[in-house]
Amino acid sequence: MSTILDEIVFLKKQEVEARRAHLSPAELATRVTDAMPVRDFCRAVMSIDPTTSVRVIAEVKQKSPSGGVFMESYDPAVLAYQYAKFGASAISCLTDMPFFGGRIDDIGRVRNAVDCPILRKDFLIDPYQIWESRYYGADAVLLIAEILTDERLQEMMKLSHELGMTTLIEVHSSQNLSRITALLDECGWQQCLLGINNRNLATLKSDLTNCIELAGTLQNTSRVVGESAITSNADLVRLREAGIHIALVGESLLRHSDPGVALHELLGGS
Repeated sequence: MSTILDEIVFLKKQEVEARRAHLSPAELATRVTDAMPVRDFCRAVMSIDPTTSVRVIAEVKQKSPSGGVFMESYDPAVLAYQYAKFGASAISCLTDMPFFGGRIDDIGRVRNAVDCPILRKDFLIDPYQIWESRYYGADAVLLIAEILTDERLQEMMKLSHELGMTTLIEVHSSQNLSRITALLDECGWQQCLLGINNRNLATLKSDLTNCIELAGTLQNTSRVVGESAITSNADLVRLREAGIHIALVGESLLRHSDPGVALHELLGGS
């Protein structure tokens, strides 16, 4: 039985081929030499004092398969500015159009609006997209374990690091957690973060206990990012108590009439 992820990846392969035909890999690599300097994403989100805080990567997107349309008038730069103003340590920028309402050039618009580093969040399946991410101004990229073989994941991770970017490697299950931690133990954790997503890819339902339980199997959780199902400061406290000090938050902020204020409240402001 196919899932929404299968549909997204099928369309993403077609999209990559179309973009490659429009701008050749050789020309893209040439253009990267003039790209803006990379900012240190890991440093921005790894808490100075993890015993007392959780740092938030706040997400900009217009819609999602699980949440529908959040904003009819969507301006990622304005949204990112609000997040940065109210305490975001970094911005996650969705660049998938069909399912999330994003565009690749949203990265540049966000970068012009904020000083904090930017994660390109998309369904990256080809090294071409890594070059593309760097050219458009991303400081980090999301790599989803469920859609990449070990060989392709290592290839894209290596290229990302050569281009100076951080990789956030995302898993959803215990099987992929074991697989990815073994790979990172072999290849090295430098410039890597490990995202544990609380959303079930088959049902799209989310449960915060997923990342808490999976993180509990790890010896070191300093680079773990809890993703999805984070709606309140109490949830951040639960993550911190489980040794998770980085959270990626999107839908709970976007459902609020003022996402910046929602982030302030999430971080414990009043």
